[in-house]
Amino acid sequence: MDRKDILKVMENIYTSKEAAEYLGVGYSTLSIKKEEWKIPYVENGSRKLFTKDALDEFLHRKEKEILEEDEYTKYLKRELRRARWC
Repeated sequence: MDRKDILKVMENIYTSKEAAEYLGVGYSTLSIKKEEWKIPYVENGSRKLFTKDALDEFLHRKEKEILEEDEYTKYLKRELRRARWC
């Protein structure tokens, strides 16, 4: 693996601080929630390293949850309107 390949791999590896910024959350929030959110990471000494793919997968899961929740909210509103007419 030459220097160019190593740099390319390193572009897709984030420290906790970089990962938090990428996700739009605070460093402390990511530190506390990473297990709950099931974001895979690797420990290098005391440092936690995240891959871009793992972060993107987390964002995709959260987006899907929001969309599903939104569909459920629409369903509840329809049922509520229907119940009012009965």
